[in-house]
Amino acid sequence: MCADERVETTAAQARDVEIDAEFAARAFGIPVAQFIVELRRGNIHGLVEDGAGEDAGRRRLRLRYRGRELRLILEAGRIVQSPLDENAPPPERDILAERVRLALSRRARHGVPVAIDRLTDEVDPRRRKASAIREALDAMTAADAAAGRPLLTALVIENAQGELPPESFFAALRAKGLFAGEARGLEAYAFHARQLRRAVRAYACPES
Repeated sequence: MCADERVETTAAQARDVEIDAEFAARAFGIPVAQFIVELRRGNIHGLVEDGAGEDAGRRRLRLRYRGRELRLILEAGRIVQSPLDENAPPPERDILAERVRLALSRRARHGVPVAIDRLTDEVDPRRRKASAIREALDAMTAADAAAGRPLLTALVIENAQGELPPESFFAALRAKGLFAGEARGLEAYAFHARQLRRAVRAYACPES
């Protein structure tokens, strides 16, 4: 990605909404290069909302980064308002997803996969949100695949005795047309090995 690249949320949400990376980076008060790295890592989340009633014809793009949310109001493709909320409380599900991504990012830097039960213990020691963590992993797989990012969830394996991710990992990628084999076949092992290497390279050296 280059400094003048345009930012877009996941294809399913963003459709034709895009803004300059330089504009968004300036709004968050960070260098463009850092913004692009954080975008690659999936630490910047986006959501597009279509206006209704009085706001029909307008769209709102929400970009969230480290507890701050940039809300861009667009009309006819032009930004007409861009407030930045410095203390936007993220929904609980977003907080959990960010904790999962952070834990996996640390693992990726050392190239160490983690069993899903171990990851759950790290993220939620009381294990009250085990099912929500699995949902967060599936959503992360789909979002990274849609954005063309390295699949950070390739770091997660079903259990300590196995070598492959949960079957839902392959199901999410099958839905995106990126994988067509069986979740426990030889093709799955080869596919997972490639995705694991890609994720480790990307998060060990994110700026390369």
